[in-house]
Amino acid sequence: MALVTSALSAESNKPSGVNFLVYDIDADHPVARTQVEVAVNSNCASGQETRRFSAATGENGEFEASLPIGEHLLTVTAPFSAPVAKCVDIASAQQIKRCTGGFRMNGPFIPQTFIVRSVKPSSKCPSDVLNSHPCDQVVKSVCFPLNLPNTISSNYVLFTNEESRPLASVILEFRRVSMGVGELLGSVTTNSDGGADLSPIYALPLGKGLVNVKIAESSSNEGLQGGFQLDLRPTSSGSSQRVKILKWRCHGREQLAATTE
Repeated sequence: MALVTSALSAESNKPSGVNFLVYDIDADHPVARTQVEVAVNSNCASGQETRRFSAATGENGEFEASLPIGEHLLTVTAPFSAPVAKCVDIASAQQIKRCTGGFRMNGPFIPQTFIVRSVKPSSKCPSDVLNSHPCDQVVKSVCFPLNLPNTISSNYVLFTNEESRPLASVILEFRRVSMGVGELLGSVTTNSDGGADLSPIYALPLGKGLVNVKIAESSSNEGLQGGFQLDLRPTSSGSSQRVKILKWRCHGREQLAATTE
């Protein structure tokens, strides 16, 4: 055990090469050929800043850096954008090779990538940092769902668009989260106020947890097409909740995101 602990300690003291991708989700394009500031704190709580440097992004908003292994608070600031801070776990090359079962040893090594999604200070969208790890089962990209509060605990939910107009007479299909369309679990239809009772969805065997919600074709969908994610965690509370559906664009395609109010 002492030898293992010593090896892990020595590994944690070494830096690891990582990739960064900086993307402006308000403008829907990479932050290309631009100087960005990067700060690293010793831990995710009250740790001191251990490193600060500037980096020049390439044509696709990418740059490489060598960062200390382990959990650290990472802050990236692009010009005219709010700083983006996230607690991240930086893996070593050995950890990546172990979790991929040595597969990466027989081909080109794929490093860990941090996708920094920056926004303007007045943006309706949140900034965040996505940790795209080679061992993740779900591949993350700049089009990954936005990091918005989307937990639903009430039976009755009011759905509106971003101008707070009700999504009336809209069919909402609840589907399993998957890389494809996802298995249909059930559906509800909103009333004239945009409200819907989700009790029938909660009663389904898979009607709790993270689900994809797709807006079916409707004569009154406020011009919204596509889907969004909700985290269904029903409680005994009788109060209603409001969900606002936002539009954003990624690689030229319209995306939807849901946020609770």
